[in-house]
Amino acid sequence: MVVELRQITAVVYLVSGAVAAVGMALRHRTALRAAVALLLAGVVLHGLSFSLLHTADPTPPLTDAPTALSFMAWVGAACFLLLLLRFRIAGLVALVAPLAFVSVFYAVLRLPHAAPAASVGAGSLPHAHVLLASAGIAMLGLAGIAGVLFLAEHRRLKRRRAPLAGASLPSLEALDRVNAIALAVGLPLLT
Repeated sequence: MVVELRQITAVVYLVSGAVAAVGMALRHRTALRAAVALLLAGVVLHGLSFSLLHTADPTPPLTDAPTALSFMAWVGAACFLLLLLRFRIAGLVALVAPLAFVSVFYAVLRLPHAAPAASVGAGSLPHAHVLLASAGIAMLGLAGIAGVLFLAEHRRLKRRRAPLAGASLPSLEALDRVNAIALAVGLPLLT
């Protein structure tokens, strides 16, 4: 059940990225809204797949690399949606959704063959460490995406060029604030 749910999640993330790319290229706000709605559906399905992990046989540990990467994608997409409530950054869904797709697709390829890992520590401390570090890396990834887009948009504005293929990136101020918030949240989680 977990593998099938993750496969559906990967497809939803992929479709969300494709719809967002079309929406940015054609400057259709409704397509961007549909991409955000699909990303939200993917985040909900992805969270449901994490809640069903204990039903898999063998149960993959959360410290397994594909599961941790999938968790990073889930946290990154969820934090993007939270930031979207405050800032006008809907265009970033064209980058967040495909990255989430790649992470979940990798986890889907590795999940049926995951073997239980020999845990060095006992209790929930290794799991808490991996979950917090994965959440921190996901937030730093969002900060990186916002930073690269900030530099690209700043360069385009300095050279007074039109946007490529009709794509409209978020404003410099929104990208800067997203970068600052993602760094402020991600760095403490990682440390």
